[in-house]
Amino acid sequence: MSTPTIAVYGSARITPDDPRYVAGIALGAALATAGFRVVTGGYEGLMSAVSHGAREAGGEVLGYTVTAWDGLPANRWVTTAIDNSDLFDRLRRFSQVDLGIALDGGIGTLVEVAAAWNLLQVTTTARPL
Repeated sequence: MSTPTIAVYGSARITPDDPRYVAGIALGAALATAGFRVVTGGYEGLMSAVSHGAREAGGEVLGYTVTAWDGLPANRWVTTAIDNSDLFDRLRRFSQVDLGIALDGGIGTLVEVAAAWNLLQVTTTARPL
């Protein structure tokens, strides 16, 4: 049986001194402790916070990065960075997880959640978002 995978969507701009960053670390740790594989966008902000918590709890962390965004490395907590050719490839990959959780974010987070929601409506596999 494969490990269930949860995607966490959230802002790249939230900094470590923000209480939401600390909450992201706690969420990542809780997900990993519960046995989930964690997926984020792989960059900084809440993506890094969730990755940090999951990794320190012994979990596997996938970062869905975008090759076209030159110069943006995955955060140090990601165990496996999976490069996507463009944003649309990344959005498609995000839609294939078992569950999605949205945290605070901006337009990028909104796009990720809206795309996942739309793709869930047109597939036969019901999954929570």
